[in-house]
Amino acid sequence: MPQLLLAASILMPGFFFLLLPLWRGDSPEYFWFGLLLVNATVVRVDNTYPEVFGIRTSLASVWINLLLNTLLTAGWVGLLATLFRSRISLLVWLAAVTAITLSAGPLMIVMAGGSLPPTLPLFAAAAQFSCLAFIYFELSWRTSYSRELMPAVHVAILAYLVSHLVSYGFMVVWNSEVVQIQGTLIRTCILLLFAFAMAVLMNQRSARLLGERQRLDKEMESAVEVQSLMLRSLPATSDAYRIETVYLPASEVGGDFYQVLDRDDGSRVVLVGDVSGKGLKAAMLESATIGMLRRESSSSPGLILAGLNDGLVGHTGGGFVTCCCARFDSDGTVTIANAGHPVPYCDGREMEIEFGLPLGIAAGVTYSETVVRGDQFTFVSDGVVEAENAQRELFGFDRTRDISSKPVEEIAEAARAWGQNDDITVVRVRRNP
Repeated sequence: MPQLLLAASILMPGFFFLLLPLWRGDSPEYFWFGLLLVNATVVRVDNTYPEVFGIRTSLASVWINLLLNTLLTAGWVGLLATLFRSRISLLVWLAAVTAITLSAGPLMIVMAGGSLPPTLPLFAAAAQFSCLAFIYFELSWRTSYSRELMPAVHVAILAYLVSHLVSYGFMVVWNSEVVQIQGTLIRTCILLLFAFAMAVLMNQRSARLLGERQRLDKEMESAVEVQSLMLRSLPATSDAYRIETVYLPASEVGGDFYQVLDRDDGSRVVLVGDVSGKGLKAAMLESATIGMLRRESSSSPGLILAGLNDGLVGHTGGGFVTCCCARFDSDGTVTIANAGHPVPYCDGREMEIEFGLPLGIAAGVTYSETVVRGDQFTFVSDGVVEAENAQRELFGFDRTRDISSKPVEEIAEAARAWGQNDDITVVRVRRNP
């Protein structure tokens, strides 16, 4: 019974791959590969030795055959879709249904009392594998999002498909019981070789992806550290004002930023900004903005924003930056300019200042300045106002205004608890008594 011994040697790794995602949830391709191996093996045993399962030609055998081939086709589609990060199109679904129907077609004809030409089951099996080959083409080439072609994987899959189609061709030409038995044994050997080759290749791919993920994690840690250093550099508290800050990024690195800069004339410039988008791209644009800001020597909020805007135009990659810039003088005068950022709050009230165009959209923009006086100024990013709960209700401007006089930690925590979906930044500048 070499067929059964070979089947057992395939079933063991098949069940192992089925269970592997329980420990490695980031590798779903192993589950689909295990599903393919287990059902392909059971189909071969069921077709060659139906007495193993205690079922001969009966209605139950039709349903079992349909179930096994459905799971086999699902494993094939799932394996290719996860390996090549493909989109499962309508054509793939139609080919999968056709393959399942072809697998049980001859048996259904026999159950209905019809007679079959000796070669019809072979032609049906060849047509089924042709459908699987079409699915491979759709998922590995036409709808694949993967930039990595993985040539060794393609060779293994193509060898598996071609060898099966060739074996069915030989069995059609030399149709005899001996040839059929030998052909089934050869296809089982091919399945065993395919299982071994794919296991090695998938393990190599998984190790490579793990190495890339670890490298990206290290780079992300470095980016988080650099961003933390850039945002942490606050000057010492002055005699006139005390500054409090909170920054809660939505992911490892964010697009919000704030800077506090002392000027030679004794004033203090506070700038709070938000880069459109998220992730490393936003963080890189944020770094460029902070770099330009630190080279800016003016103490005029309007001129600072105009300089940043001209420096960013054409270098934002289609994004933009919103900023609110304020100069705090020692006599209590505060001068503010705004470039599309949420309006700050003064002593618990939303300020009335002009909105300017966000930075990086158009060159030559000027920004109006508003002069005010107050004891406490609270600057927030849109991550506070646009926090959204499970009912899709925004935290909103009214709630933000109502808590704008509370400690910065309490404001940030209220927005986070409501439903954080963006970076949250709160900066408060309070005049010392």
